[in-house]
Amino acid sequence: MKLLIAEDEKDSLNLMSDILKPYFKEIISATDGASALLLFKKYNPDFVLCDVLMPRMNGLDLAKQIRQINNNTKIIVISAYSDRDKLLNAINININKYLIKPIIPEELIKTINSLKPNVISEIIIANNVLNTQNATITINGKIIQLSQKELIFLEYLSQKKVLNTTQIKQLCWINSEVSDGSVRIFIKRLRDKLGIELIKNVKYLGYKLVEN
Repeated sequence: MKLLIAEDEKDSLNLMSDILKPYFKEIISATDGASALLLFKKYNPDFVLCDVLMPRMNGLDLAKQIRQINNNTKIIVISAYSDRDKLLNAINININKYLIKPIIPEELIKTINSLKPNVISEIIIANNVLNTQNATITINGKIIQLSQKELIFLEYLSQKKVLNTTQIKQLCWINSEVSDGSVRIFIKRLRDKLGIELIKNVKYLGYKLVEN
């Protein structure tokens, strides 16, 4: 599956792209509406995630154009404003979902899962199965329920990335202040919960998963 993200704020664009990498084979991005429309015509993505306020063409006009081309594309509109008029306009365009900024990772993931139940839902980690839809991991036949923060953390590590403390804070506590010590406690508790060594320390760099 392919995803097109249209967002003029680069930090938000990068964050959403990182959050959704485990769910899509390809992610295309644009920083204005006109460029996004050209990319849509070229790549015909399955999902479009677009901000309302963008240069050259706003997100609602982009959604209108997309609906004229393909009525099956899943469109998620994002806005920093929750006023009634914008929401009603979005409904009239027949978008699939309207999200309010700041984006909460678990809410975005749930939205994707609700719109496309057959997204990639299982990730193999060292012969263990991480189920992103049910927020569980199966280790030696035992199903362990994960919190949303634990799920997000393991998903990003599953991309064979090394995550440092700052990145973990941004991904798991996007709207909250949290200390380095709290992050270490979070990881220790997750390790204890899993019961096996899946998360490794990388000296001076952060944390990674053991190799499959």
